[in-house]
Amino acid sequence: MIHPDIWSEFVQRERCLGARRLDYPKWHKGRPRYYLWAIDADTAPVNERLRHHRIRLHDYLVQPDARQAHITVAVSGFLSPETLHDDDITPELVELQALRVLALSLPPFTLHLGGANSFASAPFFEVAVPRERWRGSGRR
Repeated sequence: MIHPDIWSEFVQRERCLGARRLDYPKWHKGRPRYYLWAIDADTAPVNERLRHHRIRLHDYLVQPDARQAHITVAVSGFLSPETLHDDDITPELVELQALRVLALSLPPFTLHLGGANSFASAPFFEVAVPRERWRGSGRR
């Protein structure tokens, strides 16, 4: 488990507040798509594990999840010609991010899926990434 302290705090609480469907329209503010950098994980083994957890969590999720399996590497924001909100990103910045990803020249690598977890809207798997793979990214 990546964040055992957070999990421990969560399970010790007597109750929690659930997300509501209207939370997403408020967050989107009329903006249609949120941009992120992801690795395609749409494979038969991953999809089978996801299907199993989607069935188990169906009655508890805010909206049943139907997204393509992917591994989020980094979030960018809502595409906008100018940054009107804290979570907007301009096309120029997306292009700069793309150039930086290409400049990494990452060789093929293997990721290992860990245990299942869940957001309010979708199940996910923890992912183990060898740190040396991301040395050029500036993150430690």
